[in-house]
Amino acid sequence: MAYQTIYVVRHGQTFWNRDSKLRHQTHSDGIGNQLTEKGVQQAKYAAKILAQEHIDYAFHSPLTRAKHTLDIVLASHPYTVAFADPRLTELSNYFLDGMTQQEWESQFPETRLLYQARSSDKFGCKLPGLDWSFCVDRAYEIAENNGEPGKVLPAWESYADVMSRIKPVIEGLDELEDANILMVGHQGANRCILGNLLLGSDYLSDVTQVATLSVPNCSVFRVEKKGASLKLYHSGDNGWVEGFI
Repeated sequence: MAYQTIYVVRHGQTFWNRDSKLRHQTHSDGIGNQLTEKGVQQAKYAAKILAQEHIDYAFHSPLTRAKHTLDIVLASHPYTVAFADPRLTELSNYFLDGMTQQEWESQFPETRLLYQARSSDKFGCKLPGLDWSFCVDRAYEIAENNGEPGKVLPAWESYADVMSRIKPVIEGLDELEDANILMVGHQGANRCILGNLLLGSDYLSDVTQVATLSVPNCSVFRVEKKGASLKLYHSGDNGWVEGFI
């Protein structure tokens, strides 16, 4: 019977995480999206949790905050084979990256319709068909100030889109039988990693729940697969605790 353990880790705190919980950070990969000192310490704590675990393979988002976290975690795993996979990058909020809630409300009132749509359907929300050109212009300005001049903005994604994007990644893990695997990503992406791994199990019966799973900075989840059997754990103060956070 094939056995597999998959660890799912979110990156540590970034400057944008620190400065405003209401500032979107999805596809951005500039100055504000690097790990803070607290983020580095969080990654070191995750590394401590996993230090005694054997890890054969690691898959990570190519965004710097995820790669930095991975490097810290793998410092005690020199023989782990690591792969960057763009399918593990964060859910894209298109032109909203870098904007604060105050800015949306005061300068771009048209975004209210978008937030109303997402509030009513966080999992499947599509971008309303409006003229977003002013928001896009502001997004390019933010990207340039963030050290990303000439950036191409990825299209808007819903959680349903990211579930579909990540599904082939998870299906591909079936080829790595009897292996311990580490996946390092982001809040939205990790929700979808866990969603693809656990949907239909006792832990996750409704796909729309994926959009609201608790995935804090440097949270560590452990999914044990033994044949058709699944067990989910998260790291707690006194070891592994069954279930979601």
